[in-house]
Amino acid sequence: MSVHVTIQGRLVSHGIRCLWYLTHRDNLVSIFQHGILSHSDVERKCLPHERIDWPSIQRLRSRTIDSNGMQICLHDLVPLFLASHQPMLYVQRDQSAVVHLELDLKVLSVAGTVFSDGNAAARNTQFYRDPEDIERLYWDVIPLQNCFSKGYKCKKAAEVLVRSPVSPRYILKVHVRDKIARADCIRKLPSVGTQVKMSRHLYSS
Repeated sequence: MSVHVTIQGRLVSHGIRCLWYLTHRDNLVSIFQHGILSHSDVERKCLPHERIDWPSIQRLRSRTIDSNGMQICLHDLVPLFLASHQPMLYVQRDQSAVVHLELDLKVLSVAGTVFSDGNAAARNTQFYRDPEDIERLYWDVIPLQNCFSKGYKCKKAAEVLVRSPVSPRYILKVHVRDKIARADCIRKLPSVGTQVKMSRHLYSS
């Protein structure tokens, strides 16, 4: 059995049936043209990109991690999340500008995939490749919707880090907050209109 199938099976056993990527809806056209790109690839290709994260967080993610003896720059990987309700969403001024991309677990088949037991920007976060290490993640925290203490938020933000680009074929649905956001997404990407779903429950306000 391949590694990605083993990881997928372990995630499903914990109730994880998809992965999530949060982005500004103005980035959708680029994503469906070029795929979900890492921070480094967006800069390398000089593509327009509306950020929803803080510059201070990106500075923390500019480091190199060690994964089973391999040195990997976090900015070269695409961060996908196990949990839908991410702490970063709670600090957005305009949540209707944020879209949740729901991704097929088959994305785990991308070579070089790494997963973490918390937000990759945090210094104490651990990184893994072995499917058995899925059990090291904080499964009492990840499925919950609310975000409380700093440590809680970090562990809830466990990531699956995938080589760039992540093909749009892995995108199952585009989730938005309201009717205005849905109409805007369909206007920009009429060919994927059926994939755009209004999912108010994914948002905090």
